[in-house]
Amino acid sequence: MSNQLISDVIYFLHSDKDHKWDELIETIHLVNKLNPYISTNNEIYEYMWNEQCGINVPLMYIASIYLYTHAKKHNIDTFLFATRDCCHWIEIFKKLYPNEHCVYFNCSRNMLDGATKTDNKYYDDYVKNCIKTDVNKCIFVDIHGTGKRAFSYFEKKYGDGQVPYNFLLSTSYRHYGEFPSITQKYYEKGKFLNLIFDARGSPIEMLNYDKQGTLQNYNHKGTVRDPPEYELKYLEAYHVCVKYMCRHIKEFKHDSEMNLESLYKIIQKIYRVIQDNKPAISVNIKHPVKHPKSEDAK
Repeated sequence: MSNQLISDVIYFLHSDKDHKWDELIETIHLVNKLNPYISTNNEIYEYMWNEQCGINVPLMYIASIYLYTHAKKHNIDTFLFATRDCCHWIEIFKKLYPNEHCVYFNCSRNMLDGATKTDNKYYDDYVKNCIKTDVNKCIFVDIHGTGKRAFSYFEKKYGDGQVPYNFLLSTSYRHYGEFPSITQKYYEKGKFLNLIFDARGSPIEMLNYDKQGTLQNYNHKGTVRDPPEYELKYLEAYHVCVKYMCRHIKEFKHDSEMNLESLYKIIQKIYRVIQDNKPAISVNIKHPVKHPKSEDAK
């Protein structure tokens, strides 16, 4: 089944008549053949490798090009990739655009809520140091969400209108009118963009699990995190595969203006493959719906 899913994605990429994705297709074929789990009789890990190589990484690859093209229209000079779901995305983006200022941005629902309601000097200083020049030249990037907490935090700390652009790959909402009011406010100001609507978060988030727990607080020593809510051994195939892929991904040269509509159509098709097929890792891990606030993080 996994090879069929990969074939579907490669078909989507081949459908581009300009052959922009030939190099990506070659990398998919190469790394798929290098799957170290074929000879171990570990069918789950073998499937996980195929999912990353042939489905999730191509999605992150195309989404990176869309993100970059969109960001440069707004003179962005700082890319804030949210922990934890963007652990693979930022690595792929940095390979495609090695000269951009990218930050694996320490945040979470609980962290941003807490730092918005109560002043946290240590976190505020951390955020300030992440910004290359100006908050209005930043873009906050996440795989799934609402944009609410990032907008609320930056508005509180920097003032009305002084917030980063916000770029979401997907959301569970069906249209922009269902987003929280603060997100709608910045959508109307041209500072918010979401690509995929009416999507479950668990499949895409599971493919992008990080090796660290959710962020609960930030103090003089730095991040205060919960332990990971899953056994890290189950992430091995996903993470090793991304490392292999990144060894072969080369800097992306924009010879001409990229067509966002054509990029969007490919993103839609690959994302649907993820939505329609349960990730292999779900055999070993039950995805948490919400991360409770930790009393130990105070």
